[in-house]
Amino acid sequence: MRFLQIMLSAVWAAFGWLCFSAMQWQAPIEAPWHVDAPLEDLSRRAFALQTDSETLLNREIQNFQIFLTQTETTGAERADAHAALAFSYWLKAYLQDTYVRQNACLKLALKETRYVLDFYKEKEFSGDRLINLKIAQFYYNAADLLHQMKIFEEAEDHYLEAMRRYPGNPQFYRRYSEMLEESGLPPKIDYDTYFRRSETKRRPER
Repeated sequence: MRFLQIMLSAVWAAFGWLCFSAMQWQAPIEAPWHVDAPLEDLSRRAFALQTDSETLLNREIQNFQIFLTQTETTGAERADAHAALAFSYWLKAYLQDTYVRQNACLKLALKETRYVLDFYKEKEFSGDRLINLKIAQFYYNAADLLHQMKIFEEAEDHYLEAMRRYPGNPQFYRRYSEMLEESGLPPKIDYDTYFRRSETKRRPER
């Protein structure tokens, strides 16, 4: 009996190692087209400061984290810092050379994005007309991160909510279309009708 327990433990340990190894050797996530320009800008800033992109990002991330420990910051200031952290983690993901590190950075970016989204959703009925656009933007940001992590069904829900709130944003449509193509999932909406209606809304009145 003791021998059997030892053998089963060894089998489970080997299985766990194989699963971990499979994750470790999973192909890196392909960088989306819209990260190129921000990474180029980061590279220029790093060059001007005589450092490399990841070192500069880590420094900025640390500064935002320190800022968030300050008790006198307002809710809006904290939301801005979390948004900046999300952006920094997103960029950092595409400076990594393994899937595991990329995915870890994208998860951090999503966590920060959800903080900001929740903050603005609490302000939805404050009377500020820009709040709905901010909510739409952070729904899109969350959708885009989920899309990159290949969590497609949740990404679609967030894309649709972003487009419902801001039907005139072409990047929302483009990334949603790319997600449908990548995932192979059927859309949850009548795709052509929805987009024709959105285009009609965007046309100026004569």
